[in-house]
Amino acid sequence: MEGEMNELELMRPRVFVSDLIQLGDIVLTTTPDPMSKTIRKAIGADISHAMICVGKSSVIDSTGDGVHARNLERLILEPGCAGHVLRPVAPLTTDQLHSIIAFARAAVGTRYTKIGAAKSVLAGFVAGRRQFCSRLVAQAYHRAGANLVPDADFCHPGELLNSAALFEVPNVLRDLNAEEEARWRENVDHVQVMRDSTNALLREARMVSSEIESLNDIDAYLVDHQEADDHLVKSSESFKVSGTVEG
Repeated sequence: MEGEMNELELMRPRVFVSDLIQLGDIVLTTTPDPMSKTIRKAIGADISHAMICVGKSSVIDSTGDGVHARNLERLILEPGCAGHVLRPVAPLTTDQLHSIIAFARAAVGTRYTKIGAAKSVLAGFVAGRRQFCSRLVAQAYHRAGANLVPDADFCHPGELLNSAALFEVPNVLRDLNAEEEARWRENVDHVQVMRDSTNALLREARMVSSEIESLNDIDAYLVDHQEADDHLVKSSESFKVSGTVEG
């Protein structure tokens, strides 16, 4: 154990080389968090989380905060934590790529399901609209006609890592030097402001209808329930004006 700790102390935090990552790529990561360790042990893999690249240095994933966009350049892998970038063996068509990105973006705000994540290795469990990380990735590809795993509704990150439909992109990680690390840890994650605002808006919307999951659901709900316009439209517009929610 002491030797392992000394080895970790000599290792540097790492970040992804964003210029090597393409739209539609799948980013797999993990953290030193005890829950991440439990997931890695349960699935027999060195990672515990999955994301989809939807733009330059932008990924979408599902965590306890729900489905949100994140800045890939803000993601840091602590010493000893693995990271992989996967890409389809069969190149995606333009239509497939657009479909995958649109699916992920449409899911923004959807709540996370701990039950679904826990049951992801069990067959026959009924799928719902709530998301967890590997389901979001697999479903986005499945809807685009690209099957990565046997069951897109219930899979875990290890299945994505071992999928024959994907190959690993090499040399996508680099070490942070001490100066870069200090600067990175001091910087504020401005995308977190957007995530917090999105969740606040959706909490208000769900007080009106418990069936609302994503931002897109708000517009759809208002089409059939115009009486909610005053409350939800004003809330939605206030967030859009602040620049924290994409239109």
